[in-house]
Amino acid sequence: MIPTTITSWALTIVRAAESYGIERDTLLERAGLEPALLNDPQGRYPVAGMARLWTAAIEAANDPAFGLVVARFWHPTTFNALGFAWMASDTLEQAFYRLRRYFRLVTTGAVVRFVEQPDSCQFVLTPAPGLAVVKPPIADAAAATIHHMCRLLYGEQFALQKLELIRPKPVSMEPYEGTFACPMAFSRPEIVLHLNRSMVQKPLPTANIALAHANDRLVTEYLAQIDKHDLPSQVKTKLIDMLPSGEIQEEQVAQALNLSLRSLQRRLNEHRLTFRMLLNDTRRELALVYVRSPRMSLAEVSYLLGFSEPGNFTRAFRRWTGATPTEYRMAASSRLN
Repeated sequence: MIPTTITSWALTIVRAAESYGIERDTLLERAGLEPALLNDPQGRYPVAGMARLWTAAIEAANDPAFGLVVARFWHPTTFNALGFAWMASDTLEQAFYRLRRYFRLVTTGAVVRFVEQPDSCQFVLTPAPGLAVVKPPIADAAAATIHHMCRLLYGEQFALQKLELIRPKPVSMEPYEGTFACPMAFSRPEIVLHLNRSMVQKPLPTANIALAHANDRLVTEYLAQIDKHDLPSQVKTKLIDMLPSGEIQEEQVAQALNLSLRSLQRRLNEHRLTFRMLLNDTRRELALVYVRSPRMSLAEVSYLLGFSEPGNFTRAFRRWTGATPTEYRMAASSRLN
């Protein structure tokens, strides 16, 4: 399935560009994007088209900190019903769980995790395997937008413990220090926001459980519309949810999708796919993301991918990449240094 991004995120980029005096029609024409979709709250642009839009906006703005400016134009409507569910969450922790669960609404071009530790939490965003190298302003905008969303929800007292970015250190640090006001590390494999655990668990006065759940339903309906003609994506989504529970049987996934086993097999065959192929592809795609993260032990990766024994994971990973997970992680780390 071609990776896509919700068009309201493109509208945020365009509005930021307009603040520099750049005409939206010029940007959309250069990016080859359909202007009518820009104001469609259900519309989606291909990630490749979004990359062209970013390139055009970055060149026209001629501002190394353009990505930080984009974040200021974020509004709850930017993320459709997910934005309102975020704002109505009872804690930042629950807000991040929502963002992790429904992030496909925003884009299918990245993978996100929310990692809990005794005294801290990390929200981790990784570009999906196979995508082109992320331009620095795009990474800046992603981190600054999440930071902006947290401040809108928690208040001006919100502060990060640390921020890791997948971009090289900028020549001028002033805009970054003014935006994030925390220790920062650059040229990292992922975007990581380090959060104080007591802060993310603090009850918020703006919480509205009924409103949050109502928007959860709207998000679920939106995602169902995206996936209704894409059974392989539906299967992969179920696999991601179910893998940590252990070895998954085809019958379990068919039941979760309200299909008979024969119907699932027949419909996958129409795509020239089998359940085993999708299971293997899903595990491989997630493994390439997880193994690159130094915060995840290989035992944890093995668990998240549903392997009964770490040895089984190691053998599968060697089959996928020609290297053990440890060798692959060391090679990825050396490329960044």
